[in-house]
Amino acid sequence: VKGQLFGVPIAVKDMFNVAGMRTTSGLVHRANTLESEDSEVVRRLKREGAIIIGKTNTGVLGLHFESSNKIHGTTNNPWDQSRTAGGSSGGCAALVASGGAAVSVGSDIFGSLRNPAHFNGVITFKCGAYQVSNEGHSPSPAAYPLQEAMLGIGALSKSVADAELINSI
Repeated sequence: VKGQLFGVPIAVKDMFNVAGMRTTSGLVHRANTLESEDSEVVRRLKREGAIIIGKTNTGVLGLHFESSNKIHGTTNNPWDQSRTAGGSSGGCAALVASGGAAVSVGSDIFGSLRNPAHFNGVITFKCGAYQVSNEGHSPSPAAYPLQEAMLGIGALSKSVADAELINSI
């Protein structure tokens, strides 16, 4: 079975585990941490035939309104390099806006999907509490019940239809 996303290039925020790739969450001490398993979100995308082409930049622990850290530097807005791409899913939004991936998947507690989408001219949906598994999201919000309830995972894309498809998967 080829799946609904057969051959579609998708990137994920550097807070989702992808087997064989680093998950740093913007932390210097995690710069060489290779994951052995996929997050639930990545497993579902791969099951539908998506090709994970890489990880996108984020603010440290996803707690910033910029996508900047000491490992990967700063992600700027692709339309105007003097402006921010936003954060903490700014790497996702900038990559999709510039045509580097068809879709990217990020996460949001305090605007980390919504602000970058607005700044970069792309579409996003933030799922409601517990609608999308956060298993394999680093750091895990499970230790903080309020943050876990506020965490939303969603796609960034150039169309509502594409974001809707990814979120349905």
